[in-house]
Amino acid sequence: LRGSVQIFEYQPQILHTKLFLFDDVVYAGSANMDKRSLLVNYELLVRVQDPELASQTRAFFERTLEHCIRIDRAQWRASRGLWSRFREQWAYFVLSKLDPYLTQLQLKVLHRESIQQKMLSEENSPNLPVSAKSPRTRNAE
Repeated sequence: LRGSVQIFEYQPQILHTKLFLFDDVVYAGSANMDKRSLLVNYELLVRVQDPELASQTRAFFERTLEHCIRIDRAQWRASRGLWSRFREQWAYFVLSKLDPYLTQLQLKVLHRESIQQKMLSEENSPNLPVSAKSPRTRNAE
């Protein structure tokens, strides 16, 4: 806010959607730029370069602003009491330090499950030649 950024809060409900508009390029989706969103949760962000779509997106954005309130620096600072700042610091720790660690663990589990599933499907597939089966399956025969 100090650097002239404008923040608008949508009032009817919470929106998880992200919308970016740069000249004639539109990005829309739900992805955050973190490992969990991109690798575990399979969230998407679509990029489309199209002047007509960009124009429609600008109009949509302007209409959406009618349902928003602008948050100025004084409002923002007044809304951040001691408890609020503590929760922000806790959330920062969880998201920046703990979540990447847990995401790595979850990715390892998903990878291991994928390998196990592949081996099971190979064992239950009698049509595969012996050379195409996993070493574990070949040794069992």
